[in-house]
Amino acid sequence: MGLVGEEKKTLKQVGAKLLLTEERIRQIEAKALRKLRWRLQKQKLTIIYQPIGNALERELAKRQNEKDQAEVIKTTLVFKPSQFNALFGSIDRLELSVRSANCLYNTDIKLVGELVQMTEAQLLSSKILGRKSLKEIKEVLAEMELSLGIYLDEETKELLKKQRKNLQ
Repeated sequence: MGLVGEEKKTLKQVGAKLLLTEERIRQIEAKALRKLRWRLQKQKLTIIYQPIGNALERELAKRQNEKDQAEVIKTTLVFKPSQFNALFGSIDRLELSVRSANCLYNTDIKLVGELVQMTEAQLLSSKILGRKSLKEIKEVLAEMELSLGIYLDEETKELLKKQRKNLQ
């Protein structure tokens, strides 16, 4: 081992100078070499795969855009009386776990009707709600024959607003 302008020294000599053992000097040397090799490999991979990466990013962005557009497509459903009444019920009636219920309250969702209007992406975009809570919510809604991303007409939305005011 030796630095530029210095004569070569053994591991023992370097260790004595730095107050380290020979083994520790060997470990530091090995780690430094690994880091240097990794940087070189990473640069080579970046150069090789950069053209492919740009195409891949464009394709991923395109698919995400298509997915977002698919969620925006509105479907109007004809509700059964039990489903319609469930829309105006409180989140408490869903019998969710404490974590899932707290997530909904923290995102300011108090009625089932407010919940079913939201898409999965909208719910996941809130930092509070995770995938497990989302899965549980979807299962409970499926039992009620409801789902996320339902488009409600203006009349129903107005009724939901009135119901929310009554809850407060």
